[in-house]
Amino acid sequence: MVHLSSTKNQHFISQAELRLNSINPGASQENQRIYSFDVTDRESFDCDLTSERGSKINGSLSIHDLFSFDVLDKSARLNFENVFTRYEARIKKDTESLLDKIAANNGDIKEEIINLFVAKFLNFVRNPYSVEKVLNTFTPLQNVKPIQEPEKGNFASLLAGNRPQQEYLCSELGISENQYVTWLGTLFMLLSEFRPGEPNFMEETIRSLFESPDTVVFVMVYKYKNGTCVVSDRGYTTPVPDGKHMAFDFNLRSNAFIRYMFGDLKSLTPEGVPKRPFIRHAL
Repeated sequence: MVHLSSTKNQHFISQAELRLNSINPGASQENQRIYSFDVTDRESFDCDLTSERGSKINGSLSIHDLFSFDVLDKSARLNFENVFTRYEARIKKDTESLLDKIAANNGDIKEEIINLFVAKFLNFVRNPYSVEKVLNTFTPLQNVKPIQEPEKGNFASLLAGNRPQQEYLCSELGISENQYVTWLGTLFMLLSEFRPGEPNFMEETIRSLFESPDTVVFVMVYKYKNGTCVVSDRGYTTPVPDGKHMAFDFNLRSNAFIRYMFGDLKSLTPEGVPKRPFIRHAL
């Protein structure tokens, strides 16, 4: 999972997703842009356009060396870029396939539904503005560490790594240095493949959501002819309050978004109804 990388400008929302929302999709990737907005009033949802020209995608929603846990020199660092790329590589294909199948009234969409949730969930766990929430969500992982090589050695490099960016990043993000290092360690534990060919902890967590006998899963896709869907800098939004049910909204592209709802089966169904996992899709 861990490898040497020269990438310093590290995105916490993938460029692949941002390009699906580009204001000039026909331009070269280097010149593609996206509109960005500053929230001026969260209560009334007031926003101001940052620039009428938009912002270059290759510099949007990224922070230098955010995920670099050992900076060796100016052109080499240890980070998670290779595992991120593995999830990001399918986003465009899965998004377009899902929307095309829905347009054709094809219900064979389970693979796209799950692949997209995995990729979008990654944006939550690696989001620098959600560090405390991630640590609270995955508290048990803070007390474990790898015992076999090469993960054991890589994890040791993470704990003792050279991070000249650490003090500045923590100041900008409003988190402690201990929280930052613990978050990087949590990412390591979530994303590492400890047994070849088997799901990592993040994928296992997601699988348990979809396959729990106590949960009913609803998936809804919204597409607009007029209007635009925005990309949250948190990677997702929550349309319902925390409680018995969980819900996540994720951007798909500039005119579509997807909603996943994980409902408590007991509170949604009468007594005596068999408990079985299923996905309900709205075409």
